[in-house]
Amino acid sequence: HRPAEMYADPHVNRPGGLLTSARPGGPAFRAPGLPLELDGRPVAPASADLPGLGDDTRAVLAALGMDAAEIAAASGHPQSGEGSESA
Repeated sequence: HRPAEMYADPHVNRPGGLLTSARPGGPAFRAPGLPLELDGRPVAPASADLPGLGDDTRAVLAALGMDAAEIAAASGHPQSGEGSESA
């Protein structure tokens, strides 16, 4: 099957089978949801909208144990005064 053919598949077109998502600054699109049910109801996220590029970077890096200075350096924005010595 080709990816475009999924929109004609009855399993994909079941209630909750396709979610409409939006991305910042872009058009909305439809994508398949999870093919699972809980108590006879489709499992669906509260929102299928995508975050903007980099919106979650700080939270993800912090969850990995990085401190503010490490996050700033990893993000390309090192904090001034740290690690820089004058000769």
